[in-house]
Amino acid sequence: AAGLWGVSVSIDYADPARHDQARGMDGAWEQAWRAVGMLSAARLHKHQRVNVIAVLLHDNIDDIEPLIAMAAKRGAYFMVQPYSRQKTGSSRFQHNDGKVSDRLVALRRRWENFLSNPLYLSRFDEYFAGGIEGCRAGRAFFNIDSTGDIAICVDNKDKPVANLYKDPPATIRNHLRAASKRNNCDKCWYNCRGEVESLYRPVGLMQSLPTLFFDRGRPDNCDPGRKVGLKSEVNL
Repeated sequence: AAGLWGVSVSIDYADPARHDQARGMDGAWEQAWRAVGMLSAARLHKHQRVNVIAVLLHDNIDDIEPLIAMAAKRGAYFMVQPYSRQKTGSSRFQHNDGKVSDRLVALRRRWENFLSNPLYLSRFDEYFAGGIEGCRAGRAFFNIDSTGDIAICVDNKDKPVANLYKDPPATIRNHLRAASKRNNCDKCWYNCRGEVESLYRPVGLMQSLPTLFFDRGRPDNCDPGRKVGLKSEVNL
């Protein structure tokens, strides 16, 4: 009712025990799905989104389609992003075989509630092979924290370039652009980066057009194999 546009709940495993163990909390899986159901039921408008978002890890590729199905059953959408060594400095949980792009793109075609841009998904293997250059952080997207500090991305939130409450728009823009020019990072392929950057390629934009302009509302009990237009989410 306050105008919330979208909310995402993180669930990485289809099996409750594995999710609870990873989160270090008994009952976390059940509580997460309960939240998904309650949030979905509380929607007042078709455009309001409830997403389940999974991090692709070293051991959960076979969980992705079951999670998509579980999300659809509860009237929620699904998105996925690869684990990033940027946050932890470790590749321990990164997917190992690097051959997932085709599989994810096929699932995107199969499930109408799977929102991730196909071009974004098609570059997962490239990311696992060593990283993706040409990051547009600071120009195509940026991060604002609860204090108003602005950084080029979430992983640089400890290095703010301006403050929303203290600096005029021109200063914010100029500092973001300057920091963007210095940025040569290739360490992540988060949704907030990859989904936005996909729109800068003609093929990525064309693949997103159906989801940008059409909205079927909540995907209640959707069936695989029936593709319809859904609006894509962009997280800034």
